[in-house]
Amino acid sequence: MNTCLSVSVARRRCLEAALVLLLALVACPEPPVGPGDGGADAGMPDGGDGGATDGGTDGGMEEDGGVVRRLDSVAPASGDVAGGYGAELRGAGFEEGMEVRFGAAACTDLLVVSTSVASCRVPPGQPGSVDVRAVWPDGFEATLPGAFEYLEVPPVTVGYG
Repeated sequence: MNTCLSVSVARRRCLEAALVLLLALVACPEPPVGPGDGGADAGMPDGGDGGATDGGTDGGMEEDGGVVRRLDSVAPASGDVAGGYGAELRGAGFEEGMEVRFGAAACTDLLVVSTSVASCRVPPGQPGSVDVRAVWPDGFEATLPGAFEYLEVPPVTVGYG
């Protein structure tokens, strides 16, 4: 069943999704992914979360008073070096005041849609893969190594004749 219809907070979730859709990012948000389906623990040799409790890599994870903070995914996973287009971030524990970086550059227009979904504008970059890093106001960091690839898209020319 569609998430927007399945819970009592459906109206809020649909409004959140509409904001993201207006940014040309996604439709209705789904809950964060879990073990074995592409989450922060996917691909870890021990099936765990990467063991990151103070930042670290592989999405990071911290449980502090029942609050889990992690970065699970970024979409799209690649884009033009010029930047300026929207990206969606999924994870847990997202909050106002956090920052997201693509390589060394901070994204702009960061919008925390919910505790599990955020969107932003990708900053310009150089061709190649970069880490995507979320930084919470208290300094906690979660990193997805090589999660975004900047592509040099050749200009399109249209000839007549």
